[in-house]
Amino acid sequence: MDASQAPTAPPQSLERAQSPDRAQSRGRTQATWSRFARRFVAVFLSGLVAIFAVIVAVDPLDSGRFPRFTAGGPLDSDGRVADVSRGQDPRFDAAIIGNSHLMLLDPKRLSAASGLSFVQLAVPAERKREDAVMVGWFRRNHAKVAAFVINADSTICDRDPTLPLAAPFPFWLYGSDVGYLSHLMSADMLRIGIKRVRVTMGLAHSSDPSGPVVEEQKLAFGKPPLPVEPPPTDLSPALLGDAAFPAMDHIAAALEGLSSHSLVVFVTPPAHISVLPLQGTEDWREMKTCKYELARRVAAHPNWRYLDYFLDTPETRNADNFVDNNHYRALFARKIEGDISEALRPVSSAALIGN
Repeated sequence: MDASQAPTAPPQSLERAQSPDRAQSRGRTQATWSRFARRFVAVFLSGLVAIFAVIVAVDPLDSGRFPRFTAGGPLDSDGRVADVSRGQDPRFDAAIIGNSHLMLLDPKRLSAASGLSFVQLAVPAERKREDAVMVGWFRRNHAKVAAFVINADSTICDRDPTLPLAAPFPFWLYGSDVGYLSHLMSADMLRIGIKRVRVTMGLAHSSDPSGPVVEEQKLAFGKPPLPVEPPPTDLSPALLGDAAFPAMDHIAAALEGLSSHSLVVFVTPPAHISVLPLQGTEDWREMKTCKYELARRVAAHPNWRYLDYFLDTPETRNADNFVDNNHYRALFARKIEGDISEALRPVSSAALIGN
């Protein structure tokens, strides 16, 4: 038999002969890809950890929670975010807390008149749940609190124990360190962190640490009030109903344990006569009862004060004193600042009710 007639291995036998080599090749390829995947994941996670560490060290929002290596000061224009910086700033020992009804109060004027160092922490649409958070944040970052000026508009009369919000609020920003850290890894934080680095390098500027001086027209959320002459309404404090107010309880709990040397001034801001409740109505009885309960609580604390401007007076009947029905002009704000500075001085009475 010649070579051409030699038996050949069937194709199946050749495949079986070659399969160990193919298997080894596939094994090597899989091992290579496995090593690549592990290295890629390791590098990726290491990069995330490094970025996260840089963000924490930069402290984009100037929370003051951890040691930082950048310049401080608020950067964000939203007070709900910027106030985390203002509220922990050790240069201030007194704070204005509330919503747009107190945003015309100038912290610098109050500081000059009272001898304290005020920071403006009020933001639009804030209610007592958020107010309590801001009180807690300021107390957490200040061993000594000289004074709080707290908004006592109709939000302090809320009956709903759930204390619903009127606008979103970043509670995580003022809560636990763990909750704060869990929100740091985001594109927004990276963007703000870059700006923080620019401020540190002198290439950008931070905002006024004491808070902005708001122009009165920016608080004109509605139309200017119309000159009207409704019947007189007596809005002095009086117990005319159930005196249980969960919102008042909430802010009182936030103030619990405050030093006896700390002063608290509650301010019920003025509103135009057109929105004051008419005498004899349910809203009228509710407001008078709420004021009564607040005045009672104030009287029980030697260092609490109460300034009430939500009254039927010549000033509240003058439409020229308001930019809209619920927001007064700067001239009224100057009067309130003067009354607050007087209330912050040592007095013999337990409470001061002004108008």
